Amino acid sequence: MVLDTWKKDVIGSDMHHIQLKFLSIKDAFRVWNKYIFGDVQRQVTLADDEVARIQALIDVTGLDVDLHAQELQAQLSLTRATNCQDQFWR
Repeated sequence: MVLDTWKKDVIGSDMHHIQLKFLSIKDAFRVWNKYIFGDVQRQVTLADDEVARIQALIDVTGLDVDLHAQELQAQLSLTRATNCQDQFWR
């Protein structure tokens, strides 16, 4: 992906040429992140927010079997999202 993006012709001075190529690569990584990894940072944020929401509910209402199961599921989703984020950065 980087090589294909870098090979694209751009017009301008040498410094402008390099700047445009880097910006093109940055845009390509954004698209790659969104469609290949599913917008990793957004997934982590959503999963983290869900864990916080359930834990706040537990603080207010107390722990019951249903909330415990929801918390476990939310923690699992957060773990998956952070693992995906780790894979993305590797």
